[in-house]
Amino acid sequence: MLWGIGVTITLCTIWGFLENADLLPHPPLYLIFPLFCASFGLAQPFVSRRYR
Repeated sequence: MLWGIGVTITLCTIWGFLENADLLPHPPLYLIFPLFCASFGLAQPFVSRRYR
């Protein structure tokens, strides 16, 4: 779960900086939870392989 949070925070921070520079539009906030779920799901096999 920590890897999913880390990926989400990283992408949201980068998007926020680019948004302040008027390079990207403002996304709807309800898309952050699916982003977290996707990054958590993609990190799950790597984490489970490490801690068998």
